[in-house]
Amino acid sequence: MRKHIWTAVVVATSWSVLAGLAEAGVTRLSDINPDAGHASPSQFTPYNGSLYFRANDGSTGSELWKYNGTACTRVADIQAGSDGSAPSFLTVYDGKLYFQAEDGSHGKELWRYDGSSASRVADIWSGAQGSEPVWFAVYDSELYFGANDGIHNKELWRYNTTDGARMVADLRPGLTEGSIPQFLTVYDGDLYFDGKMTSAQNLLRYRSSDNTFTNVNQDLGYPNTFCIYDDDLYFQVYGPSNIGNELYKYDAAGNRTDLVADINPGSAYGYPRFFVVYDDVLYFEVEDGTHGQEMWKYDAATRKAELVCDLIPGGDDGRFLYPAVYRGELYFAADNGDTGRELWKYNSTDNTVSLVADIRLGTDGSGPNSLYVWNDKLYFSANDGTNGTELWVYEPDPIPEPASLLLVGTGLPALIGVARRRRYQKSSPDTGICTP
Repeated sequence: MRKHIWTAVVVATSWSVLAGLAEAGVTRLSDINPDAGHASPSQFTPYNGSLYFRANDGSTGSELWKYNGTACTRVADIQAGSDGSAPSFLTVYDGKLYFQAEDGSHGKELWRYDGSSASRVADIWSGAQGSEPVWFAVYDSELYFGANDGIHNKELWRYNTTDGARMVADLRPGLTEGSIPQFLTVYDGDLYFDGKMTSAQNLLRYRSSDNTFTNVNQDLGYPNTFCIYDDDLYFQVYGPSNIGNELYKYDAAGNRTDLVADINPGSAYGYPRFFVVYDDVLYFEVEDGTHGQEMWKYDAATRKAELVCDLIPGGDDGRFLYPAVYRGELYFAADNGDTGRELWKYNSTDNTVSLVADIRLGTDGSGPNSLYVWNDKLYFSANDGTNGTELWVYEPDPIPEPASLLLVGTGLPALIGVARRRRYQKSSPDTGICTP
């Protein structure tokens, strides 16, 4: 492995503040779980003209639901009673919606929904134990996932409608834990995942054309949270003991793995995650050892990792969670220390960071989760403090926003907490700390 360590820096730039009316265009769509109950909608996946997700109505447990643009409807009650089937890893394949579910008799197995009914398509581990299929990925016209048949332990499996479900390979025969494939990602025509060919968890590659497995790099452990950016595969991984958990990339064309940046210097862990590509730049959350877990970016053109802003000055965590690109801006959940975790957005064109909505007044925050763009609207789950965690939607009102305010100077983005009319500006070009 060749290491190319690019510097993690705070770069001085010019920023402006976008002022607007908080909560304009933010709407709670329904009260799936009545009163203060938590429906906790998640796993948003578009299928057959509707947005499908998992939710709990308080009586049937967590089951499969859909929103058709008008109303929310439960489409299946796979496990009768209040426990629910907990559908997970929703994935569209061959015109149907596949997922993991528990029916109360067969354990967690592979299921599908065809637009009218749900059915179990395989009983990989016969009996009540369940094979627990996970990390679905469509590759080479088949559905791949990790599963345990009770004999070979957790290994890589695949499914098609002709041959059914079958194991791809027993990479660790006779051992108690199997290869444990996770984070399945299709990149450059091959299937990559975190798995074990030996005792260590490494970056593995499966090539269906010749049915071969390759340990891409044996020096790095537990690669996860994959994201394709600039023709490379980016991920976080445990590096050598003197590096810690940091941002790496794999170049399939050159067959090499590089350390992108040691953001939390030395052996400390940065834990980069929540990757999203926006405006040709890779954004993510990471801990640098000084500012807490905050929003950073990496530009492949300049080979620099930069702190975007420290929402909560000092070592407290402002966070950068569940990012989604919507109408040319980057939306995410974060906490500025005053509003609690709420919905924020970043605009790379005019370099602004702003609070979109303070859904739950006070410091508790509404905790926006699972941001997803569908039919030109931004969907997410949130808790307004009265109705529990329910399905919400954001669509900006078609009215002119107030004029932007220009903060003269250099530094990381000045911020405005819109609902509280609190303006933030960078106090130091070296620390990147934003203060009122």
